[in-house]
Amino acid sequence: MTTFETISLIVNAALLVATLGAAAVAWAMAIAAGRGKLAAEEARDAAVEAQQGAAASLSLANSIAQEALDAQRLALPPTWGSPERKGGQSSYLIRNNSGRTVILNGLESLPGGNVYAFVPPDLPMRVDHGDVVKFSAIIAGAASNSGNSVELQWSYEDQPEKVTSTIRRF
Repeated sequence: MTTFETISLIVNAALLVATLGAAAVAWAMAIAAGRGKLAAEEARDAAVEAQQGAAASLSLANSIAQEALDAQRLALPPTWGSPERKGGQSSYLIRNNSGRTVILNGLESLPGGNVYAFVPPDLPMRVDHGDVVKFSAIIAGAASNSGNSVELQWSYEDQPEKVTSTIRRF
């Protein structure tokens, strides 16, 4: 064997060792990548489960908050107090008990009773919490509060949606 053949054999052997080493490293990296992919899939599944749990918790929290808001609204006093007679036979007032400022747009007596309300001339009017709306009304016939009622058309100052309240304690 000549020197050239010996060197060639040594170079080929070194290349074989390097190739085998590279193959071993690639094989180890493939195994690590497979384990990493499995870990990433497990982490993704855990994140999806956590997100679904958070969505269910948020839905439950919204339901509880809505129930609390409904209960709070039921516990509030009525927006308007009972009509009170003030001054003379035909002078009445109704107090704003809402805790907020309202805009009164209309006031009228409803059929079925024996009360006839006269609309205040300065409608619409701003009525702060605790303030009163003064109006005149005539009760025809015997004083009876069975069917006497007035209807108020109003809205909160900061919410333009109109509300109608019927007050029957006349």
